[in-house]
Amino acid sequence: FPKFDVLICSYETLSAELDNFTAFQWCAGVFDEAHRLKSVGSRMREACSRVPCLSRFLLTGTPIQNNIGEMWSLLNLANETLWPEDGREAFLETYGDMKDGQTALKLKKEV
Repeated sequence: FPKFDVLICSYETLSAELDNFTAFQWCAGVFDEAHRLKSVGSRMREACSRVPCLSRFLLTGTPIQNNIGEMWSLLNLANETLWPEDGREAFLETYGDMKDGQTALKLKKEV
């Protein structure tokens, strides 16, 4: 890649050119339509997680489409240190049942 300040590309381009993207230490990765990355193990999510970024920003209007596990997946992608893989089960146990407002408020405060 030539020198540049900003690079905008599709998820498909990122996946296809992953070796080029992983060759750099990026200051920030901004991922639009991040709900497309909710599935742990998907090719696109795996590609995005491999790009070395000092900070990741995930933009989505729908962080939860089907279940709270999707939100955990996005939080984990955004910051593996704060939301580690081995914390998934505890997260789901704590926030999996959003039947009361207190649980939602607790999650909002933590996020």
